[in-house]
Amino acid sequence: MWETFAEPGATRQRLLPSADPDGGMLDLSAEPHWQGRISGIGLLVRGPLAKPLLVRQLELRTPPLTTAQLLRQIAQDWTTFESWSQRSINFTAGAPLDALFPPVVTVALWIGFSALLYALLTLPNCAAQGVVPYAALFLLGWLALDLRWQWDLGQRLAQTMNSFAGKDETARRLAALDGDFYRFLLDIRQRLPQQPARVLIVSNHPSGFLAGRARYHLLPHNSYAGLAQLPDQNQARAGDYVLILAPLTQVRYDRERQLLERGGVQLPAEMLHVAEAGALFRVRGG
Repeated sequence: MWETFAEPGATRQRLLPSADPDGGMLDLSAEPHWQGRISGIGLLVRGPLAKPLLVRQLELRTPPLTTAQLLRQIAQDWTTFESWSQRSINFTAGAPLDALFPPVVTVALWIGFSALLYALLTLPNCAAQGVVPYAALFLLGWLALDLRWQWDLGQRLAQTMNSFAGKDETARRLAALDGDFYRFLLDIRQRLPQQPARVLIVSNHPSGFLAGRARYHLLPHNSYAGLAQLPDQNQARAGDYVLILAPLTQVRYDRERQLLERGGVQLPAEMLHVAEAGALFRVRGG
């Protein structure tokens, strides 16, 4: 059984063939779901076992690549588009995570071997040449990497224009990475008063991305995102709002008594909105 990064949560299975005492082999070359980066792999054994199962070795083997396949892989490693991510402001990978020929490593090897070959060919006059030829090789390699980076930035610019050009502020936010979450927060804002109110944000990761974005998108409301547990009546007062971001396990809401409950903590609250991303409550008095 295995999962891939392309299909997170989709577990694929294949039945292992009978094997001799020295082991066996399963050919997955024709398996359509055995593609890309594998995020996890395991063995599933069904039925009772007369004795403990001992796995001595599990080995993944790739078929040798032909020259044409190697050339295609090099071209793919150099031309794979790196889209925007949460760390694009100060980081660029420069190649796919599973690249056989990462551009930076390839250029570094080219510079090193070229400099070594040049030094061997000009050994008698090596001192007279100075560092200019080696500096030129280094700058050529740098230029190659910079051209690839500029090409990638051009692709990002086209992607950004396609996603955001000609749209108003709300449409641009809906087209962003957290567009679905922003849509949920728009529904939350409609349930909040016009005047800034206290909003207690409860989530599994108080310092995480969603809690931070919720606090930002709910401005100018006075939101606090540092809660991983349901607030008690000493933390929340009547009229406050509690925004619970899913998933938050063991939280129960009693509609009849209008009580939020978790781990012995009870908070009288009225449910104002519930969706897949979370729920909004208003704290009641008493």
